[in-house]
Amino acid sequence: MYRRWLLLFFILEFGCASTLKYADQVPEENLLENVHTIALAPMFVPSDYSVPELNRQKFQALIEQRLTEAGFKIIPSNEYSQLWKKYEKQIGPFFDPMTGKRDETKVEAVRQKSLQEMKKNFGIDVILYNILQVVPVEYNQAEARWDGAKQYIGAKEGFWGQLNNLSTFGSVHAFSLVIQVKDLGGNDLYVGRGGVQPLSKISGSSFVDMSPEELLADEKKNIQAINLALDPLLQK
Repeated sequence: MYRRWLLLFFILEFGCASTLKYADQVPEENLLENVHTIALAPMFVPSDYSVPELNRQKFQALIEQRLTEAGFKIIPSNEYSQLWKKYEKQIGPFFDPMTGKRDETKVEAVRQKSLQEMKKNFGIDVILYNILQVVPVEYNQAEARWDGAKQYIGAKEGFWGQLNNLSTFGSVHAFSLVIQVKDLGGNDLYVGRGGVQPLSKISGSSFVDMSPEELLADEKKNIQAINLALDPLLQK
């Protein structure tokens, strides 16, 4: 039930989040000068991938940790989702039952009421969206490079694994983390990206999909992706 609500939430916020194109947006020097409190939006995972809830929670906790270490106060995502549900119930259905068309006025009203209440209760300055996007990735000799990440996708690692994959090249799908920071008026302030993990591995002459338990399970890779996405913002 929660996953279905979360998917609807991101469709309302962004349209189809998994197909959006995000241009790199380098922040101005003083972007975060007056930002002290950041609200996290719920983490978006494409509906085709069953990432265990515990793995999602650990991943978002790493984002919170990175931002906290940088000196910001973080308001967890459940605060935003609870307020969104509250005002969605008050304002009514977002879609016309006859045409199926989305009522943008209602969506914006729910967004603004939720953010303004968070501003009142917690003093938030911006909201940070954390989105997993599926992207096509080229690989050569079983090594994939994308959005700052470099990862081996062969079935075996080490010298013999590399030797067996010298002529292996092609493309595979992978997760990338997209971090998007918006002000309370909905204006984009920053967009950053970091490669998280390939979604399949080479096995002989075919591919084997990662199991749900393997998705977002590698803390080292998760931290690297978060740093890739956030460093241009936090190191200013």
